Amino acid sequence: MQQCRVVHRHAVVAGLDKNLFVGTTLIDGYGKAGLVFEARRVFNENLSELNIISWNAIMAGYAQQGDKNLVLELFHLLETRAFVQDEYSFLAVLTTFSYAGLDFESEKWMERMRVEYGLEPALHHYTCLILAVGRAGRLEDAERIAMAMPFEPDAVVWKALLSCCAAHGVADMVWKMAQRLLQIYPYDDSAYLMVANVLSSA
Repeated sequence: MQQCRVVHRHAVVAGLDKNLFVGTTLIDGYGKAGLVFEARRVFNENLSELNIISWNAIMAGYAQQGDKNLVLELFHLLETRAFVQDEYSFLAVLTTFSYAGLDFESEKWMERMRVEYGLEPALHHYTCLILAVGRAGRLEDAERIAMAMPFEPDAVVWKALLSCCAAHGVADMVWKMAQRLLQIYPYDDSAYLMVANVLSSA
């Protein structure tokens, strides 16, 4: 956060704060640091010069904060600016849906991504979908999506499912997801902690 502000000050002094690449990087940096107000200010100051990457950066910042309304507003505003939404635009939408556990909305947007925009979802899109479905309590459906997707589930997918199962206190599924995660990444201490907490509660 502090480094981002220092770089921003230097950019202003050097007259580079309106540069497309510098501005986009500042939006991304502020967004990842949780400073969405500062990210939006840089975005607004550079609005006429921004590209799809810049728009995706501000959407990702709001998505990280779970601000569904602003992510969707920006997604639709893209069309008025003659930009075509890409896989990262959809990732921002699916990310904010996953935080809210909006399972049916996530499924609808994944389908929309394929049918209306001709974009094939990547592993990170499926991970968001799995999180949304899992957080909504549809744990078996989330597992089915993980097993049926056209990618080998990685540690992030199994940890997402593990955290959802732990949140819902389903001990047998927690045990199963932990085993899958630890086969890939046996040094994940948080996995052991989640399993221990759920098993002790059960």
